[in-house]
Amino acid sequence: MHKHWLGNLIDIQGEIDELRLKVAELCWDEPFGMLTRNAFLQRCRELPRIPCRIVFIDLDDIGDLNLRYGYKEVDRRIKSIFNGFYNPKELVARWYSGDEIVVLFDDVPDVAQRMHELQLAAHTQGITFVYATGVWQVGDFSVEEIVDSLSSQVCREKTLSKKSFREGANYES
Repeated sequence: MHKHWLGNLIDIQGEIDELRLKVAELCWDEPFGMLTRNAFLQRCRELPRIPCRIVFIDLDDIGDLNLRYGYKEVDRRIKSIFNGFYNPKELVARWYSGDEIVVLFDDVPDVAQRMHELQLAAHTQGITFVYATGVWQVGDFSVEEIVDSLSSQVCREKTLSKKSFREGANYES
């Protein structure tokens, strides 16, 4: 009887270990080498009530790059950009449809310098992006609220950029 009980206990522990592995896999976006949005949100819920810097990044022209180089190559390039960008005080995750990325810094004195480094890494991979930064006081409001605000800023900037490009093109013709 004890053997049966012990056997069931070992089986249950094996199932628990297997589920933990699956959860870890589901929290990680392997093609981009970063957290999934849900994993990022979960980690944010565990943060102490401190001010953090948030950066919302929208990668430019990923659809065109996918057609030119292929999806797998573009994934490799994006992963390469963010490879080595991490330290324990940074969280990086895919956000909306995949070519938007959120970075949380909980202790970086010069976010502009870190973003410059990231832009240089992106440039070496033939990728550009637009970003907006903000401060999130953990616990005062949800991280989704600050990300929504930053994404709206990026959309406005991209819209203005396209509009001025079109107006410039019309002016030239």
